[in-house]
Amino acid sequence: MTSKVRIACRRCRMKRIKCDGSIPACSNCQKANEVCLDVDGRNNSISIPRDFTANARARIDWLEEQLRHHTPHVNLDDGPKVDFRLQQVASLPATLEAKSVEAEDAASLSKRTFDVTQEQTPPQEQPFTAEARSVALDLGLLSLGSDSRQLHYLGSSSGRLFTSLIGLGLPDTTTQTSASSTPSSLSQSSPYGKPGPFAYAKRQKEASRLVYDILRKTLPAREDAQILLETYFRHIHAEHPFLHPGSIVAAIEALYQCAAAEPSAEIGFNGWVTAVEPFAYNGEFALSRGVNCTSISIFTATFHVFMVFTLAATVRTRQRMYDFAPDQFYRAATSVAHYCFSDASVATLQAILLLAVHSLLSPTEMNIWTLTYTAMAQCIDLGLHRMPADDNGASDAAALTRKMVFFNVYHLDRSVATIQGRPLGIRDETFDVQLPSLQDVQADAAALTSSSQAPELSIPPIVAFAIHRFRLDPIISEIKLLFYHLPSQISAYSWPADHQATQTVIRQRLQEWRHEISSLLNLLPQDMIDEDHQLDMRRYELTAQSQFFAAMILLYQPSQMIPHPGEEALLICYQCAVSRINIYNSLYNADGLFQSWRGVQGVFSSGATMIYCLWTSSSVQKSVPLSKAMTDLRTCTNLLSVGGGNGGHQSKEAKRRLVEQWTRC
Repeated sequence: MTSKVRIACRRCRMKRIKCDGSIPACSNCQKANEVCLDVDGRNNSISIPRDFTANARARIDWLEEQLRHHTPHVNLDDGPKVDFRLQQVASLPATLEAKSVEAEDAASLSKRTFDVTQEQTPPQEQPFTAEARSVALDLGLLSLGSDSRQLHYLGSSSGRLFTSLIGLGLPDTTTQTSASSTPSSLSQSSPYGKPGPFAYAKRQKEASRLVYDILRKTLPAREDAQILLETYFRHIHAEHPFLHPGSIVAAIEALYQCAAAEPSAEIGFNGWVTAVEPFAYNGEFALSRGVNCTSISIFTATFHVFMVFTLAATVRTRQRMYDFAPDQFYRAATSVAHYCFSDASVATLQAILLLAVHSLLSPTEMNIWTLTYTAMAQCIDLGLHRMPADDNGASDAAALTRKMVFFNVYHLDRSVATIQGRPLGIRDETFDVQLPSLQDVQADAAALTSSSQAPELSIPPIVAFAIHRFRLDPIISEIKLLFYHLPSQISAYSWPADHQATQTVIRQRLQEWRHEISSLLNLLPQDMIDEDHQLDMRRYELTAQSQFFAAMILLYQPSQMIPHPGEEALLICYQCAVSRINIYNSLYNADGLFQSWRGVQGVFSSGATMIYCLWTSSSVQKSVPLSKAMTDLRTCTNLLSVGGGNGGHQSKEAKRRLVEQWTRC
């Protein structure tokens, strides 16, 4: 007969989750590294740490040991008798070493006692501003995983993160293959082991033939690949142009040739069938025995191409076009993923960025923070942050790709650091590489041959908005550096004394950046003025406008340097938050909002900013009609409601918290 589980601890009761009653702490509190507090059934205001008995017994044993050692004349048997056998203390050793008890000294015990007494203290009246600040902090507490109700505070810049901090672990390819019948031996035939050159070549050829099998089973029809590639360039490349278009088109064509090759076909350099004509990838060839060869391996090319298919299929699924299964392409990519990260290269860095973009669309997959810092570290290892010499011998395509990769990582770092309220990965004064120009992109696009897989759309107008967005990132860096730094004893930095004047100067630069957005629409060629391309350009413009309002909110919201903004600043924050919500709504109506990680964060943070400003600012309360505020907030919650296709738990949790805090207002 199973024993009845004891009463749930305070934390499990508050979160309404099942408590297993374990001692000295339940499993939920152990995972969260929190003190497990029991609630006195006779007096709910009294809380006792569940490990109090175990700690008290350990303390008594330690004191008795000290008495035996320092005062042997004291008879310990004269004191009150306690039968410890009645206490079934879990996970407590039968014999306690003195040094293990000394580790938890009186200071830690007094700290734990202090925590308990704090909870017993009745709440005191808080000033209005302090209560409003608690609203802002509470909005920053969000669950990071769909299977956990544990809340995490994620920083003061904005504190809205919708991703599980699970770290990047390469998939186990023995279980994640491109199809149910894909041989698991592919994961066991890595060519980067310790065998000699002949065994190495043999194992590489065996692994390459297994890749050919994956390609034959998983590659879509050429017409479907064309659709997926155009979707990628139209929606993903427009936001993250780190892949070289001509290279990815050439890689797709080469993979089709490998899939069509005979099983007995001869395998050459980097795992490619010898019948495949060598092609430059990222503007570079490899040199083998004095002959130009394809620089990218078939494993990395397969990962790149199938991740492109995965992202494109995900976008189409969000558009309610269910003609492709993203998971099938993703499994094919991860089946060769362990071959792609053995060394630092531009192609490896692109593979990391593909994973990062995938985590933006599917936030429960991996840790975007870890991926961003890994990518930044590889950028520095490869020297992408420094301006190369004019005579370095690199082709124009290679130089352009290196710049594009760096500034994509740079933008991702600024975006993630702002969302999570974390420090910047690299300071602006530590790199001198120049932003690529639109002329460079146009010259490179002109070299894109009329391959059967070439996209039927103009690349330069699409990339123009991304390049313009890169120009916003240094302003974000300046805002983060000047207004979100913590107090430090280092006096090497000269911080501005007049914060309001600095805000005015930065605001002027932001407005100039926003004014230049409209001029980008003139980049559309006259022969591409059909309705689809006009809608694309409109969507890119709205996305850029939303980033302007996000930067304005970052500039004027409460920060370490200005914890209590003035009425004018709060009014600006409110107006920008409302404008951003309306832009997201326009994107949704134009089928341009795919509820990505950053999209959900943007909607939620805008709603949180609205509530905070309404709560704290009398100017906002006087100037904004209640009906208008209710309409805008309802638009915000409606946008969160449609996020069920992309991590519904995060969207629902965000909506619940917004409604809860709005009710408190």
